[in-house]
Amino acid sequence: MSQELKEKQASRRGFIKALVVGAAATCGGAVLESARAERSFPEQKGKHRFVFVVDVRKCIGCDACVAACKAERNTPLGVFNTWVEKWEVGYTDPNTGETRVKVLNVPKLCNHCENPPCVKVCPVHATYRDEGDGLVLQRYERCIGCRLCEQACPYGVRYIDPIMMVMNKCTWCDHRTRNGLKPACVDVCPTKAREFGDLSNPNDPIWELIKKNSIQVLKPEEGTKPRVFYIGLEGIEGIYVGTGSSTENQHPPAVWTDPASGKVYTFNVRMQHNMFRESR
Repeated sequence: MSQELKEKQASRRGFIKALVVGAAATCGGAVLESARAERSFPEQKGKHRFVFVVDVRKCIGCDACVAACKAERNTPLGVFNTWVEKWEVGYTDPNTGETRVKVLNVPKLCNHCENPPCVKVCPVHATYRDEGDGLVLQRYERCIGCRLCEQACPYGVRYIDPIMMVMNKCTWCDHRTRNGLKPACVDVCPTKAREFGDLSNPNDPIWELIKKNSIQVLKPEEGTKPRVFYIGLEGIEGIYVGTGSSTENQHPPAVWTDPASGKVYTFNVRMQHNMFRESR
């Protein structure tokens, strides 16, 4: 073997080794460590500031929104861009002191966060936040299916498409909303539990909903600044069944045990989201 050939092979091996080490350091280290880190995004320069409002007091759990989303986006069987959870939540009646249970239908979808952790961890910039309207979207042709965005999302809304084999999620029907229409799930809701609007428009009816009601967001402790606003969850998240005490910014877990009586209460998920379905 000539000296020139040996030098070329050594150079090639060195290049490949450096490439592999660099990729491992990026994906396994800095990328994952920054998944929950705060990051200040630049001020939105676009003309739109879309938000979603969900009123759980109005939701009847009919799943018309889920069916409309399936038809609009043609998502494969077994995965969902939106779903409706049924929460059986215990609380203490302030008048009688008795423990009671109420049922809430809680729609879930992508929050299109202002500080999205899924964008920060994507090694190929397939996931991005559009500065024009703040939507968090996906470049499918770039996605390598590494699933880092799925791990970083605290809301469990991302999944790998079993047909395209790339990551997917709710887009707030960007092909509709950018053309003056509302998302398909909003259009079909019979009780108007889902509303969509543009905060950059001072005359948008969405402002009245926000001004007249107490607004909550899911998992505010994550620092993601979600743009799905809920009405009707005040005093619900973090309630300890039977005691009336609460833990700030926590979701009701699958099981609560009343420390006073020892009784066990649960809430059930009628339609499990993608993460639960996949783990089975």
